[in-house]
Amino acid sequence: MAFSVAWNSLLRGGDNTDSPLRTSFMGSKKGFTVVELAMALVVAAILIGIVTQAFGDVQNRFAAQQGLQLFESMHARARAHAVEGGVTTQLWVDTPGDSVWITRRGVTMESVRFDEELGVEITGSPNYFRLCMGPRGFGDSDCTTFSSTAKLNFAQADRSLSVVILPLGQLVYP
Repeated sequence: MAFSVAWNSLLRGGDNTDSPLRTSFMGSKKGFTVVELAMALVVAAILIGIVTQAFGDVQNRFAAQQGLQLFESMHARARAHAVEGGVTTQLWVDTPGDSVWITRRGVTMESVRFDEELGVEITGSPNYFRLCMGPRGFGDSDCTTFSSTAKLNFAQADRSLSVVILPLGQLVYP
């Protein structure tokens, strides 16, 4: 009976305020029904899920980008240390250890552990290599441990960015 009253009211375009479907548990005819509240919660939960997933994707992309930018700055600082000091400076990369460091005359000047500091994993080929920067700011092929190219990937979750390092120290973005 209550359903037919509400259905007829809906078909006529009117609002039957005496409908039992519009009454709450306390008998008052004001406020929202349990069904309306449940639907609002379901819609809110769906929207929160979409926003959370999108935010996670953005965080992963920015973390991978930050890892690449940190490597670029380490590369530039190794070159600057070589030019300023007038001696060969070495940029070491250890992909299994997710770390990069700069040495000059056997002394470690700077180091970064990407996994600990940024949550970014480094992969690449070769796994472990050294790039030497000469006093003029160019790569020293006699000291560098790779002969053709080295490729590094900076990844977090499903996002990754890559850089290719040439033997003379240039960075190329595939």
